[in-house]
Amino acid sequence: MNYEKDINLTVCIMNLLPYDISYDKNSINIAYDDLLILTKSLYDLNKNILNNSNLLLIFETLQTNNLIMFKFLCSSDCNNGLNFINENITLSVIDFLKKISERENSIVEFSDHSLESLVKNWDEVKLGIKCPIIILNITTSGPFEMTTVKDNFLNSSHNKLITMGKLSDSNDIAIKFNNMNGTKIYEIVEGEENNIKVLSTGISLFLDGINVLFDNTNIPLDNTNKKIRPVHSEFKINNCIIIISSTHWCNLDTVETPINLSILKSYTLETYGDEAVKELDLIISQYENNSVLLKRTLSESIKRLTSGDGSNKYMKKK
Repeated sequence: MNYEKDINLTVCIMNLLPYDISYDKNSINIAYDDLLILTKSLYDLNKNILNNSNLLLIFETLQTNNLIMFKFLCSSDCNNGLNFINENITLSVIDFLKKISERENSIVEFSDHSLESLVKNWDEVKLGIKCPIIILNITTSGPFEMTTVKDNFLNSSHNKLITMGKLSDSNDIAIKFNNMNGTKIYEIVEGEENNIKVLSTGISLFLDGINVLFDNTNIPLDNTNKKIRPVHSEFKINNCIIIISSTHWCNLDTVETPINLSILKSYTLETYGDEAVKELDLIISQYENNSVLLKRTLSESIKRLTSGDGSNKYMKKK
């Protein structure tokens, strides 16, 4: 299956404005209260309780074999990684995950604070597996470098990672981020290495980018905390693919990897239209003798394609 092209529906779950915004094609947003209703409808197989068209669309898509992705977006809804808004909704998230894991062609993504909320409230009995990661008592902020090899992204289940793999004109991929304060760090649980696939790794680029959490002040702030750790990983709960990330594409700063310009233009055309390609061509021609400004321009273009954040220069194609 081509996960980049075959996702029929992307559902973003959030109440408050997330730290990482996605403008995927065919994406719809639902609130956590909607998730409560959706989860009940899936367990009861009763769509009559659904109170809006988005929930009905999700319910009906889940009755098909179409590929659907759910994104639990990192936001203050996650209470700094404590839970998903409150205890009742947090229990519903776990129940939803249990139900959706029975279905093939399902992908669920958690990142940063939503990832910690999942880990802290993991229910091994309901989900059927041990949680393969732990969230560390340190966070990052500021300059951060993520590295991987092209095939890791091309063979992943996440459409954005596949896109980045195709854009790379090199086997080695290196991307610098400017992480927001309090970005979570995770590690693989010892003994679980065969149950999770690490897709990329990263490291803070300066010591001050490692922060000890306030409730763990006994942890020494020294170079023992500055090490390469996983960034993107994936694993399975039953039939469902879980994608996790400790950073956000909207924090992308610089793509150090050589970029395939023809593929970049193709994605720009598909996402934003012909005028955006013309503008990109013009900027590239203006900076062809200035490698610094050219890299900055290409990095901004890739940032828009991978995150769709508020800095979008191009309007999405109608």
